[in-house]
Amino acid sequence: MCNSLFSFSLISFLFFFLALITFMLAFIIIEVL
Repeated sequence: MCNSLFSFSLISFLFFFLALITFMLAFIIIEVL
């Protein structure tokens, strides 16, 4: 159960990190254009 919770937390953190990177790239592209 603890392992499952850790896996879910890791996946959630990766999705949050990916969304943050996408937002930063979109902001940079908008600033350049």
